[in-house]
Amino acid sequence: MGLPIVRVLVVDDYEPWRRFIRLTLLADQKLQVVGEVSDGLEAVEKAQQLQPDLILLDIGLPKLNGIEAARRIREVSPTSKILFVSENRAWELAEEALRVGTSGYVVKSGAASELLAAIWAVLGGKQFLSPSLSGPSFSDPEGPSPANVDSPQPVPPPTRPGSVLRKIFIGPQGLRAGWKVLIFFSILFAVGLCLRPLGRLTGKINPKLPVPPGPMLFREFLPTVAVLIATGIMARLIDRKPWGYFGIPLRNAFRSSFWIGAAIGISVLVLQLEVMRTCGWFDYGTVQLHGSGIVEYGLMWAFMFLLVGVSEESTLRGYVQRVTTDGLSLLPGTWSFWASAVLFSILFAAAHLANPGENKFGLVMIFIDGIVMCFSLWRTGDLWFAIGNHAAWDWGQTFVFGTPNSGLHGEHALMNPTFHGPTLLAGGTDGPEGSVLVLLSEALIAVLVAVIYRKRRFPLLTDHG
Repeated sequence: MGLPIVRVLVVDDYEPWRRFIRLTLLADQKLQVVGEVSDGLEAVEKAQQLQPDLILLDIGLPKLNGIEAARRIREVSPTSKILFVSENRAWELAEEALRVGTSGYVVKSGAASELLAAIWAVLGGKQFLSPSLSGPSFSDPEGPSPANVDSPQPVPPPTRPGSVLRKIFIGPQGLRAGWKVLIFFSILFAVGLCLRPLGRLTGKINPKLPVPPGPMLFREFLPTVAVLIATGIMARLIDRKPWGYFGIPLRNAFRSSFWIGAAIGISVLVLQLEVMRTCGWFDYGTVQLHGSGIVEYGLMWAFMFLLVGVSEESTLRGYVQRVTTDGLSLLPGTWSFWASAVLFSILFAAAHLANPGENKFGLVMIFIDGIVMCFSLWRTGDLWFAIGNHAAWDWGQTFVFGTPNSGLHGEHALMNPTFHGPTLLAGGTDGPEGSVLVLLSEALIAVLVAVIYRKRRFPLLTDHG
């Protein structure tokens, strides 16, 4: 059983410094910033309200200095550990801090290397004092009173000394996001190369002909394994964060969001095809499968498209979306997330260029679908809605209605449809995704997501700013 999450309140009147602390604490998944305040009086109020496990407290605060704030916090939140983080190096000030019942003192200039160690020391019942403290010893009764100590002015977050080369690779959160994305795709490519011989076991598949479900299932299994391995390696060895942080928490697998996404995906597809039929652009045709064939091939295609949903959503809206959003966290507002969403939705569309029968409008719609799925990630907090929606839409096209799916046809479809009219309306070789009506389908999916999931659940680094 793992250690409980440590709830941390950050108190400092300099916002860039609070951001530095927040980013530093992100390196340890057991530390959670539950609040940030900028003056001493508000610190006392917030401590009483939140009852945090740990309070990181500056000395030179507006309205009420840190020493007096600590005294009052001890009364309203007696179980909270208090760790001072101050620019002032004076031993006398650190001594006074300990007298009011706090657990340690970190000098800001050394916080980059000392803060996490200090936190776990005080949480373990020990005292922590920065080695860079200077002045009289703690046994010396002489020295200036804390009341006479000048309040330190806020200083920018300390930076570790290093070469230009280090700055190219290392940022406030460790390895920069661009390098993480490059390493992720390199691992993905390397694992894919290792698994490629297994893909040849299914024999050659001609994408210009209807593709069989069995070999396709096995071939989709391989990239799914590859992306899960790449995500696992990056999460454990590079980011040191839990798997679920990157959009696919196993605890949420096949729970309500997945099934809601699947239900919306198949329902919106049925609605679009019915409108196309009413307008004379589509005909369902005749039923081709009967009895056990419906169950057998229905399950094969369903499992195959579940793998497609996991692999495609995880590849471009999982790890890379998360780390790029984090890496762009200094952009204003929510731009970090949506800049990442646009970038990887373009790559999502580009990945379908090789599909035979794919048309230009279909590629535009794949980009728009990428943005809509990013919106579902934004509102639900993970990829399970998108995976369910993606899998159900593709399963409905390929198996249930037998339509082209991004230019590909599948064998053993339930129906044998026909299309009529201009390509822009009927979709042509691209299927329903190539019809202008898919714009309405995507808009309807986005509206339903907005109605069902009213608030954003995707966490941003700036949430506590």
